This record gives sequence, C-alpha cells and structure tokens, in this order.
Amino acid sequence: MINSTAIFYVTKLFRRLKKRFNGFLKSTLRSIELLQQQQALIDEISQADLLLCEDKNDVPATLKLNELKQFSALRQSNVVRAWLSDLGVVMPSKAQMSQILTQSLESREDAQMQVQLSKGAIRRYREKLYFDAQDATPNNVENIDSTILVLNDKTTLKRESGGLLRLPFEHERVSIRFGLLKSQIKPYKKIRSNTLKYWLKDLKVPTWQRDHIPLVFYNDNLVQVVGHFVSADYISEGHGISWELT
Repeated sequence: MINSTAIFYVTKLFRRLKKRFNGFLKSTLRSIELLQQQQALIDEISQADLLLCEDKNDVPATLKLNELKQFSALRQSNVVRAWLSDLGVVMPSKAQMSQILTQSLESREDAQMQVQLSKGAIRRYREKLYFDAQDATPNNVENIDSTILVLNDKTTLKRESGGLLRLPFEHERVSIRFGLLKSQIKPYKKIRSNTLKYWLKDLKVPTWQRDHIPLVFYNDNLVQVVGHFVSADYISEGHGISWELT
C-alpha cells in the first residue's frame, strides 16, 4: 500500500514534469512556426530568382546561365531545385547538385555536359540548362490519311488550317519521319537550300532534341519541320495548313 508521503512526492514530480513539458511544447511550437516562416521566405526568394533565370519560351522551360551566375551558390541551388520542381523532376542529391553547378558554370562553353538523374539528365547548350527526359525517338508513320495523329511516344500531331504549307496533291503520300538530318530543304524566306542539320544548328536547337522533331514529307520530299519552318517550294497560294504538336 502506497503511503501519503509517497503520494506527495509522486504528485510533486508530476507537477514538475508537466511544467517542464508545457514549456518544452510551447518552445517547440514556436520553433516550428519560425522554421515555416523561414521556409516560406526561402520559397519566395527562390521563385523570384527563378523568374529572372527561367526561359519559358523553350519547351520545357530552360535556365539562363548568365543570369544564374549572378547569385550565390546557395541561391543557385535553390533556383535549380525550383526549376526542376516545376518540371516535375525528382530532386537531385547533394552530389548531383554540386556536379550540375560546377559543370554548367565553371567549364568551357563548348564542353559537353550531362548530369544523369533518376529519370533524365541535365544538359547545357549555348549558355542554357536543359532537362532532357531522354525519351526514345518516336517511330515513323507512313501514308497518313487523317488530320490527327497520336505518335507512339504519346504526343499528338494535328493538322491545322491557316498555315503556309500547301495541301498534298492526290499523288503525294504524307508521312511523318524522324532524324533525317541530311535531308535538303530551303526554308520559307531563305535564299538557298541546305541540310536539315544546318538549319537546326542555325536555329540553336540542342543536338539531342533534333532527332525528336517531327518531319512532314510529301512522298520523299521534306516539306515541313514541325515547330520551326516550312519548305519554300511547298508554300500555299491560298488556304494552307500546318502540322503542329498539341
């Protein structure tokens, strides 16, 4: 049987523990609130920095290295993480982040860069950082007779009205092909013909993206490079069309 003295000391001990626990709990909650505020501030700064560095004219968006160089290493890391988060990419490890910043900001402009992540890679091309999903090149599609085409990489190609490309004649087979960089073409408003490789380099299209661009052929003649230009020899004199990725 517990005597009154024991009860007194146990009660006193509980009161002390309660007092200390309440103080600890309040202190912990204050610390959590402060950390949340600090994280919100970091996120706000990161988004502002990303807005300055990001080029949304590229699809997917890229990072401009000249702007990224203006920041401290810590802010550079936050910008890269914010950029990858917007793209839905799994965050790189600390070691991978160090490689990304070192290779992109400290190596020669013409140096090849590729930092492999879990699903894709970070690459650099002409003072920009790109995320390369490294998808397989889509398959060619021959003898197209519809206006909407779902490629085997799940992208959709649609024939739109109002473009510069003339409609195919009855004897012309329409095909979508990929990677034929040696094909000759004279883009609309250019004065001469050259290889597709030459024109894509002139347009500053990264090398690893070139094989993924849909090429529209009438029979064996390249008539449109989707997203870039139409052949000057196949311009419409009236109501033209254009093939577009949607």
